[in-house]
Amino acid sequence: MSLSRIAIRRPIATFMVFLAVLVLGGFSLTRIAIDLYPDITFPVIMVMTNYEGAAPVEVEKMVTEPLEKMVSTVNNIKEVSSVSSDGNSVIIMNFDWGTNMDEAANNVRENISLVKGALPEGADDPLTFKFDPSLMPLMVLSLSGDQDLVQLRHLADEDIRYELEQLEGVASVEVAGGKEREIQVQVDRSRLASVGLSLTQLAGTLRAENFNLPGGYLESGEKEFFVRTMGEFTQVSQIEKVVIATKGGVPIYLGDVAQVRDTFKERRSEVRINGKQGIILVVRKQSGTNTVRVADGVHEKLTQIEKDLPQDVEVGTVFDTSSFIKDSIFQLEQVAILGAIIAIIIIFLPVTKNILQNNDGTVHQHPHPQG
Repeated sequence: MSLSRIAIRRPIATFMVFLAVLVLGGFSLTRIAIDLYPDITFPVIMVMTNYEGAAPVEVEKMVTEPLEKMVSTVNNIKEVSSVSSDGNSVIIMNFDWGTNMDEAANNVRENISLVKGALPEGADDPLTFKFDPSLMPLMVLSLSGDQDLVQLRHLADEDIRYELEQLEGVASVEVAGGKEREIQVQVDRSRLASVGLSLTQLAGTLRAENFNLPGGYLESGEKEFFVRTMGEFTQVSQIEKVVIATKGGVPIYLGDVAQVRDTFKERRSEVRINGKQGIILVVRKQSGTNTVRVADGVHEKLTQIEKDLPQDVEVGTVFDTSSFIKDSIFQLEQVAILGAIIAIIIIFLPVTKNILQNNDGTVHQHPHPQG
């Protein structure tokens, strides 16, 4: 017996089956992950290393070349390319399709760990990550107002970023722009040379002094105390009083050979929003989460945050991935509804036409009375 005959003979059962399919489909639609890009694993791994203040030539010789030689020995690599720029090294590895990228990433990290000690002292630890479309920003927010750039940066770092990173589905929030605090030690080279120290030795001394170290435990009766040596700097004046050397039994302090300034980092770029200086916040979502739902949660949280911000501070949306997805879904719904209407017309129009034709062609016979 064909499926069509079963459906015709048992219309109630057929209706219940289709109703169940519709209910399950609608239930699944509310829980399915919606994203701008499909879930595709590209066979690409990137290694990024920051070496602030170094020229491209030094970055290439001291950072890129050692790392590139080590990562080139990983299996299934198709091509290795690198870019050395001002203070930054980027190595891009293309693998064969079908390569287990989790295993490849682990192998890359293991090889990098072998050469990490040979990198220059001022270079950051290399960052290794797989190319993932979900790493694209979910949205870009702006923070602007009549406040000082220091206060705007503080609001972005301490208030807005902290609140947004607590939301479900938000992976990270990056802040750019404004002024960041920086303690600068401006060394007088001639004075430093007079005490027989180099810049490298001076930096090592400051690094060793700026530490909190554990000192074990101290028992007193039934109580036990944790002992710590508090050496981390809390005030600028403490840095100036660090003893860097002794000469003839007389201690030489950092303040004798350098000036310590509490200032801001050098600004290599500037953020402007509608002609005013401001802050940019880049929000990234966790892989596999619903883009629209996470974006709606961020906007809802921003509405609450804006109530606690100063009146002259505004939070705007520069870019929002979910808006493209919402527009695409809306167009898809419109096309689906139009397609359903056309399908219904195509199916039922011939049936209606046949019924009308049968009604018009019916011959009615009336009995004649016998005379």
